[in-house]
Order: sequence, then structure tokens, then C-alpha cells
Amino acid sequence: MSISSVGRAPDSQSGGHRFESDIEACSIIFCYLYERRIKMKGNKLGKFVGGVVTLIDEHKSEALLACTIVGVASATIVAWRNSPKAHDILEKHRAYMDGIPREDKEARRRGTIETAKELAPLVLPPVALAGLTIASAVGGHSASTKKIAALSAAYTFSEKKLMDYTEKTLEAFGEKKAEAITDAICQDKVINNPPKNETIINTGKGQTLCYDDYSGRYFYSDAESIRRATNEINRRLIDEYYISLNDYYEELGLPNIGMGSDLGFCVDDMLNPTFSTTLTEDDRPCLVLNYTISPKYGYGDLGGPRFCR
Repeated sequence: MSISSVGRAPDSQSGGHRFESDIEACSIIFCYLYERRIKMKGNKLGKFVGGVVTLIDEHKSEALLACTIVGVASATIVAWRNSPKAHDILEKHRAYMDGIPREDKEARRRGTIETAKELAPLVLPPVALAGLTIASAVGGHSASTKKIAALSAAYTFSEKKLMDYTEKTLEAFGEKKAEAITDAICQDKVINNPPKNETIINTGKGQTLCYDDYSGRYFYSDAESIRRATNEINRRLIDEYYISLNDYYEELGLPNIGMGSDLGFCVDDMLNPTFSTTLTEDDRPCLVLNYTISPKYGYGDLGGPRFCR
């Protein structure tokens, strides 16, 4: 008595074959077009395929994230769809095995092989999808890590260029003229971003209108309160080695900002803010808070280059 005679889900194997055939056909077509894209550059199809490949390469992390989401959904749907059929096959297998004496090992082995053949088209597609999904997730993480590293390198380079420019400005024009240039820049920022009474933050630490150059927010405080907050942050830096930008804002009496946890200061770059006195459009004095050392991404990396330079 063969296991196939007990009963076979008639459409389970054909459905699995259809699924595998569709995947195989799509893979073959895409691989063929990818390999032939250089030779097809002269025609519209070649340009289209080349454009698709270039677009995917430029947005690799987003594409892999989409593949991960689709893969999770597809694996779940395929597994859910094949579950009842697989359950029926297993039940028939148990019934078949119960009818065979334990001594007849050859018949039991044949029954197990037949069951495995019937289950393979139902089990392999979701397993393959799950594997592809894991690969997409790992690839997306790798692509995102490389992108973040590239952006961090670009940011470090830009920061170095800005510091070089500031130092050369001091050398060429002297401290007073360099401060005058900074004041003029701050004055333009206040004019281009005038304060609105309903958005000015009352910190309860003074009545002087102040402007935070980094977050672009107006608040009421005074120079002495800002200096006290800065001294407290520098004291904490000595003890804790690094402080987030939001920690500094909390000392100033300002609400946190979204990127304030990702940016901050480390002990080798102590805070030393400067002030520029400006006037608003309605002639109100405004104290602009500048940072001689900008908050940095990766400020808490104790083994990074900022702690080893």
C-alpha cells in the first residue's frame, strides 16, 4: 500500500509548481536582462532596464526594506495558504503509518519519503521566501550602515573645512573683524527668521530675547543663565565623558528636539558658546547663541577618532 493511495491534495503540488515556476521565470528574465543591459544600451528596452538597475542601486536600502516587508507578508500568506493542505497530508501520513507494522521498516521509509515529496511544494516556498527576506534585511542594514558612514565622513570633512575657514578668517582680519562678520551673519538670520510671540519659549530664567542658532528657536533667558547652564554641562562632561544636545537644552530650559539625542558633545570638545547682539525687525535686542564647537554625531563613541586624536 502506497502513501499516495491514502489520498493526495490534488492541487497542492500543482500550486507549488506554479509558484516555483513563476519565481524561476521572473528570476531568469531579470538575470538575462541584467547581463545583457550593456549590449542593449542602444535601444529603448536597454535604456529602460539600465535605468531600473541604476535606480535600484541608488536606492538600495529603500528597495531592500520594501523587499523585506513584501517578503514577510508573502511568506506569511503562502504559509497560511498551504497550512491546511500540509495538515491533511500529515494526518494521512499518520493514518498510513498506523496501519503498517513497526517491523516493516522499508514500507515505513517509503511512506516517509512519499510524504516528504508531497510536503516539499508546500513547505519550500515559504522557507525560500523567509530566507530571501532575511537576506534583504541583512543587505538593507549593510547598505544603511555604509550610507551613514559616508555621510559621517562628509560631515567630518565639512566641519574641518569650516574650522579651517574660521581660523584663517581670524588670522587675516583679526578677532574684532571676525566677530563683526559673525554678528552680521547672526543679524541676517534674525531678520530672515523673525520671532513670533506665540512661539517664543519662556524658560523662566530671564527676560532677554535669545535665539538658538542651531535649532532656530527663540526663548527668554539671559547671558548669565546660559553661562551657568554651560558650566554645568562642562562639569558633567568631565564626569560622564559625553553629553547629548538635548541634555544641554534641558539645562537651558528648552524642550528636546528630535535629533538632540543623536547629536552631542564629548569631553575633548568642551562647550564654549559665544553671543552676538542683534536687533529684530521691531528693534528688540536679541542675544544669538552660537557654538564654537558644533554638536557632533557619534559623540558617545569612546573608541572613535574624536577620543583618539
